Amino acid sequence: GTHKGRAGNLASKDNPIENLWGIVKVGVNGMTPDQYFGFDPIDKQGYEVWPMFLGIVGCHTMLNILGFRPDDGLTKPEELPGILSDGSHIAHAAYCQGLLSRDRKLLAKAKAIYRYKNISTQVLSIERKKG
Repeated sequence: GTHKGRAGNLASKDNPIENLWGIVKVGVNGMTPDQYFGFDPIDKQGYEVWPMFLGIVGCHTMLNILGFRPDDGLTKPEELPGILSDGSHIAHAAYCQGLLSRDRKLLAKAKAIYRYKNISTQVLSIERKKG
């Protein structure tokens, strides 16, 4: 598939998730991009239609796994709740007008997900003033 540096370079592209799919699709025969990125899982766990909220959380996880602006501490079990919380924040914000954060990695993944699914939530960054 890909490695951290290659996936990270896609952040400046128009639709990073489509670009990632172009890289990894050769290794996942028979899957659609929505299945691969978590928006339409094969096992819907009782749901007739998989909720967008859960799809966004799943996609956030896949972007981390693929090395697209990965969160720090992916290999540390104690960091997992915070990483999953980021996915949840991105999913909740999909139902709002904007997502405001100073976490650049979270914002890059949110922007990629919203672009891929045509979600109109604005991604806004805030900088901490030094001094």
